Amino acid sequence: VSHLARNSGALGKENALVHKGLERLKAAGIAWTKDYYELTRQLYDALLVSEYSSGAYDAARVAIDEVVQNAKTPDEKLIAHTHCVMCLMSETSEYSRGAEEGLEILSKYGFDIPQSPTKTVMAKEEMKYKLALRNRSISYLTTLSIQDDSLLALCQQINICAMYSGKLDVMKLLTWKIIQYVLKKDDVKRSNEFATTAQALNPRIRDDKSNYVQSVMVVCYAMCLLQPFRSLTDPFLQSYKDCK
Repeated sequence: VSHLARNSGALGKENALVHKGLERLKAAGIAWTKDYYELTRQLYDALLVSEYSSGAYDAARVAIDEVVQNAKTPDEKLIAHTHCVMCLMSETSEYSRGAEEGLEILSKYGFDIPQSPTKTVMAKEEMKYKLALRNRSISYLTTLSIQDDSLLALCQQINICAMYSGKLDVMKLLTWKIIQYVLKKDDVKRSNEFATTAQALNPRIRDDKSNYVQSVMVVCYAMCLLQPFRSLTDPFLQSYKDCK
């Protein structure tokens, strides 16, 4: 019912229903128990998304902490981690802190990205990225299958934080890492959520030709994760032209 409420735009009703469900689980002493673990986790995920969407960031953090402390696997904590970064951006515009905390979170998922990449690190990672492509055009990535990926959603938020805090090397390095991640997966996944990254960056680099390389990487980043429909790709092709 809460999903139906959210899909119909009734966020207040969804929030009330989720709270009611959790209250009953807690009252019965069965929250996070073996038989009700998955239900509890799903309700808390729905709650933290609902609280964030309503602008109740403190309440969202309470739900986030509950999931981070009780969820069993890193994958089950992804939605909570993602909204932790989103709260920093939306409430206080702490982009630098969001990027820093985001990179710490990503390290738990096998993404080793330093806060301040050196030239040596950048050169090494660029080589890895090129080897992963194996002389294929970046457009090859648009042929891959499409599925939602919670890890990519987290990376999107971190990349936005890196962009607005001026951490362009971090942004470029994360782009290379994501492309490698996409290419290595047996069941390759892409997500159109990275559209916002290229769209947000474009106005910031349009008048600064020195950032051409970074901007092109972001556009390629978006292209590799976009659905291959003209209605979605046209804005990014235009972004690419604007970067020239």
